[in-house]
Amino acid sequence: LSPRLGDKEKHSFAEDPDHVVYTALSELDRKISERAKTYFEKMTHEADTVEALDSLLQSGAGFVKVPFIDIVGDEAERYAAELKEKVDGANICGVGEETPSDARCILSGKPAKAIVYVAKSY
Repeated sequence: LSPRLGDKEKHSFAEDPDHVVYTALSELDRKISERAKTYFEKMTHEADTVEALDSLLQSGAGFVKVPFIDIVGDEAERYAAELKEKVDGANICGVGEETPSDARCILSGKPAKAIVYVAKSY
């Protein structure tokens, strides 16, 4: 097995090949998840205005968490389209954690019902 993560461990299959493979793959999965989580945390920022969102995305910030009107319904779709237009191609690409009770949508100023991740696709 050669997971290509910088280490060159050798594995012996002499005793229980299934266990060796399972253990090695579990460790590889753990390392990949850990690296992805670290990368995502490093590449995620927060904004509470359209201007701050645009600035972060222009600087290559990755993902930006913003308070948003909602994630479903006509109003949400309308504001998502407006956001894409105002912030040159920005897309809502995920839903974040629980919305603080005092959060306001970055576009409408109405109480936010969702925290969403926004990013640009290239």
